[in-house]
Amino acid sequence: FICNLCLAVTAYADDIVLLAPTASAMRHLLSVCDDFAAEYDILFNASKSKCIYFAPCNNFIRSGTKIPRPVFYIGGKAIDYVKSWPHLGHVLNENNDDSNDIINRRNILTGQINNVLCYFGKLDATVKCKLLYSYCSGFYGCELWRLKSPQLQSVGATWRRALKRIWQLPYNTHSDILNAVCGKWSIDDEICRRHIRFFKTCLSSNCAPVSKVIKFGMCNGPAGSIICSNVLYCCQKYNINIHDLTDDAFINGISKIFYTLWQTSCFW
Repeated sequence: FICNLCLAVTAYADDIVLLAPTASAMRHLLSVCDDFAAEYDILFNASKSKCIYFAPCNNFIRSGTKIPRPVFYIGGKAIDYVKSWPHLGHVLNENNDDSNDIINRRNILTGQINNVLCYFGKLDATVKCKLLYSYCSGFYGCELWRLKSPQLQSVGATWRRALKRIWQLPYNTHSDILNAVCGKWSIDDEICRRHIRFFKTCLSSNCAPVSKVIKFGMCNGPAGSIICSNVLYCCQKYNINIHDLTDDAFINGISKIFYTLWQTSCFW
């Protein structure tokens, strides 16, 4: 199972990440860091460095088997293990899923919404709506989220509550009516649209490793690939042919397609 083991060590101060498939490979990388520190008279702080253990697939271990975690050192001091850790604005966890990252983004979104409504609460609802889309819809990295993730629903719910507060609508207002009032598609549709654009950009990338990773993900199927799962989810949701995603004309007009889908979903 050791070949299917993945370990990540993050140095907080400089955002350095070390990835290795085996414990011995990780120790070799850490020794390179120690040699570099000794040569250039710098110090890696072990207390600000963390280790996340990504366990191997269940197919490679026996049920109930507890795998001992190796100890790693930097600067002569042991590195602590954590279940989750933020890196470059994203939260990584040992389960290797998006749950912590999506929840973190939802909490940030709540703070951003409260700031907009607090500082611009006396403005017209149309202006506040535009400010909401301008300052609160960043969702950096959402292109890599699993679109079927249950935590993603809470992001959409938070967004819809904000719109209802802006337009002073009842709490049980239908989302289609809400989108029609705002004149924009839902935040769920926006995240799907960004993922399709991201998929197309990577697929046509001049960087061979990037395009090959995307193609491999598509061949691997939805069970083992987030990319494939998300693409199939978008195709089913919007009745899109998967082969159309490689068409430049289709991607260039994708905003119009989403707008048409939004119009047909409204009640009037």
